Amino acid sequence: MRLLRLLLGLSRGRLLLSACSSVLAGASCAALVALVHHGIRTRLADYGWVLAAFVASWGVYVIASLAANWSVIKLSQLAVFKLRVRVCTQVLSSPLRVLERAGLHRVLTVLTEDIGATANGLQDLPLLLVNLTMIAGCLVYLGCLSPPFLAVSLAAVALGALLFVVPFSVARRDLDAVRRGWDELFQRFQSMLAGIKELLMHSGRRRAFLQEGIEETCHAQMQATVRSSLIHSGLERWGEQLLFLALGLILFLLPRFGWIGYEQLGECLLVLLFALGPLSSVANTGKRLERINAALRHIEELDLRLLEEGPPPLIANDAQLHGPLRLEQVELRRAGEGGDPPFVLGPLSLTLQPGETVFLVGGNGSGKSTLARLLCGLYPPDSGRIWVGETLVSEALREAHRQLCSVVFSDAHVFQQLWGLGQGPGLEGPAQAELERLQLSERIHVHAGRFSTVAVSGGQRKRLALATALLEDRPVYVFDEWAADQDPEFRRLFYEELLPSLKAAGKSVLAITHDDAYFHVADRIVKLAEGRVVEQSVEQSVEPSAAPPG
Repeated sequence: MRLLRLLLGLSRGRLLLSACSSVLAGASCAALVALVHHGIRTRLADYGWVLAAFVASWGVYVIASLAANWSVIKLSQLAVFKLRVRVCTQVLSSPLRVLERAGLHRVLTVLTEDIGATANGLQDLPLLLVNLTMIAGCLVYLGCLSPPFLAVSLAAVALGALLFVVPFSVARRDLDAVRRGWDELFQRFQSMLAGIKELLMHSGRRRAFLQEGIEETCHAQMQATVRSSLIHSGLERWGEQLLFLALGLILFLLPRFGWIGYEQLGECLLVLLFALGPLSSVANTGKRLERINAALRHIEELDLRLLEEGPPPLIANDAQLHGPLRLEQVELRRAGEGGDPPFVLGPLSLTLQPGETVFLVGGNGSGKSTLARLLCGLYPPDSGRIWVGETLVSEALREAHRQLCSVVFSDAHVFQQLWGLGQGPGLEGPAQAELERLQLSERIHVHAGRFSTVAVSGGQRKRLALATALLEDRPVYVFDEWAADQDPEFRRLFYEELLPSLKAAGKSVLAITHDDAYFHVADRIVKLAEGRVVEQSVEQSVEPSAAPPG
């Protein structure tokens, strides 16, 4: 059902073309069998029309099988394209908390392993339909030759299918275990690449991670894969043995009870033997189709509604919000991990006025970064309300809320392409000016809306992220510990030049910081402790001569 829903959603026309072509190819192949058998039995007494029918059936088979293969190749690649775009679209449209709960490594596994397995499995569909049609044609022809032989053959096939399905359900559980193992492996690989510096600096940690994190996980995945493959291989062999057992029963029982003569038996066995190959292929295709179902089940388990009819649209809202950004008794709850108690931010109220600079301070774990994500719309509140001016931010306005804010996170990622900011001289001039102000222009330049490089140090990357945020020119700016890893020169530039310039431009600024030497720059200081606002103070401006040295 999952596979059919996916195929119907991709391209009904190509699916119909592939199905019709496959059925036509299977029927023409069955016709070839009947013509060969008829020619042998009649010793080509009617040579002319048999030859003409044989050539026509062969031509139909070649053309139909090529058409089926062409359409399914197009369909499988269309599946890869649409599923990848659909997953990426849904990821970019999903709330951050949903993605964090799902696990980004699982999203990566879907984009690589699951979608690839689905595309590869789809290419077996024409062969499956061809074989099923050939089997059906052979059975019809057997019914014409000998109804008792057909009845016994159908009974043997039904018994074999029953004995095949029961162990196949066991193999399905192993296949699911293999699929879950890929999630864990991708998580280990992601952890290894993210922590490569820490692993290289500590041989004991590196050895333990390799042995317990990588080797054990890979070994468990290998065992599950071997077990699943052995079961499926055994099922394939079991299916073949059942077919030969059925042949033996037919050969020794039907003539014994006088249901069929030996001459007629030979003709029927010839047709049935020809059907053994397609029967075996159908059984083998079941394994690959089950892999597709396992992959689609895994996609559905992400709970991102990826298999709904049509690709989910990016959330778009042309609403323009204006005015102060205000949190009113908002509260956000996050589940604890490893038995830890849940973390609760709030209830708290906070207002950012245009042209106001607010510093957010507090100890580790006090909720500063969580509040910043709540303020800029990445996290919706569990209770309370968010206002922009006189407009209540509803779910429909969540995207418009996010478009008010430019954020530089503590672990800022910098895209080499300035996506969404345009290109050309209209962008290059301001971008180069920001790079010069942040002393990056000697190493980095902008051309065609693209930074020449983003392979820079941590402090330079934060400056590059700041330059990108300034180019966005939005009403609200949020900085999460921007100056934490900057030299004194750039701290002074940030606090005494950039923040005042944003204030003068009427921007609302929230800066998470511990630099008490620059608290005089803020209009207001908000202190958090255990998710609550415990103190708010209004800073008095000081004369420039009293400012701390850079």
